[in-house]
Amino acid sequence: MNNLNASILGAIIGAGNVWFIANMDRENIPRPLPEQANYRPAITVTTDNVRSSEFPRMHIAAGQVSADQTIELSSRISGYISQLLPAEGAIVEADELLVEIDAATVESLIRQAKASRGEAKSELSDARADVVRFTELSKTNAISKEDLRKARLRVSRATASVESAEAQLAEHQAELAYTQIKSPVRSRVIEHMSKAGDLAVPGSAILRLESLSNPHFETWIPISIIDQLKIGQSIPLILEGRPEPVKSKITELIRSADPVTRRCKVQISIPDEVTTLVGHYGHAQFILGTDQRPVVFGQALIQRAGIDGVFIVDKDEMARFRSVRTGRRWQNQVELLAGPTTGTMVILNPDESLRDGDQVNVKPST
Repeated sequence: MNNLNASILGAIIGAGNVWFIANMDRENIPRPLPEQANYRPAITVTTDNVRSSEFPRMHIAAGQVSADQTIELSSRISGYISQLLPAEGAIVEADELLVEIDAATVESLIRQAKASRGEAKSELSDARADVVRFTELSKTNAISKEDLRKARLRVSRATASVESAEAQLAEHQAELAYTQIKSPVRSRVIEHMSKAGDLAVPGSAILRLESLSNPHFETWIPISIIDQLKIGQSIPLILEGRPEPVKSKITELIRSADPVTRRCKVQISIPDEVTTLVGHYGHAQFILGTDQRPVVFGQALIQRAGIDGVFIVDKDEMARFRSVRTGRRWQNQVELLAGPTTGTMVILNPDESLRDGDQVNVKPST
């Protein structure tokens, strides 16, 4: 019995020693300090300062590219339309054939005019022969002077008939050219107003075209600012499909306002080197003056958790996220309505991994 108790006591003491040694080793394992557990190396960033800058005071007006002129093509003669060649929306070149009028009627008139001219020439030839013969006979008093006068009068009438027939022939031959209607300028077909088989009559439009030469931008502005603008003033123009502004000028100011909208029409030139299509949308930026405003470069703006903001650099060279409220944009500068003040250092193009409180190495922008 005593031996059993001694064995149990020895086992308990041995287990206690093992537990003590195990826990002593665990306590001696080095542990990282709390700040070392979240350690991130400093990130090199490019910075710039919020600055006070002259920011243009603008009125932005939407509009569209318009044709220099709209052309309605009609026939100069009456006749049935045998062919209407271009589809709506097609671009046609100058002198390109667009419409053909059935020429049968005109060709018939030409044949009649030629026949009438032939008869008139025959009559004139006979009348002249009579004048020659009567002149000889009058020398011997074989005919009266009255007969000679009538012969000469017949020549005058026949001459007039020949001239009239030739004029009619020339007119109908000219009409033959009118059976083909061609585009006067490079243009786009915007509407068919007739179709093949219809009767074309003078003055009734068949096609409507819009010229593709010298297009311009057309917009409307409030009458209250019309006096702040002038012909020749430079206007940045943002056109559909072109991200960069186009340098344009005001070419026309209509100083009479629409009685309902109280707006005036403005035309703006489009440089020859700019390729655009009539109907393209865009907007014009009318500069009415300047204001001194705090601004940042657009590269500083980011969005975190749906909030617009910037990363600033504090006195300890740590990145701090600050929300902002932005206003107008101009040449890659953004107006700050609320947020960091002038002189605050902001980070440009911040990396997506940058977090509030990260240490940074500052590299000023060049």
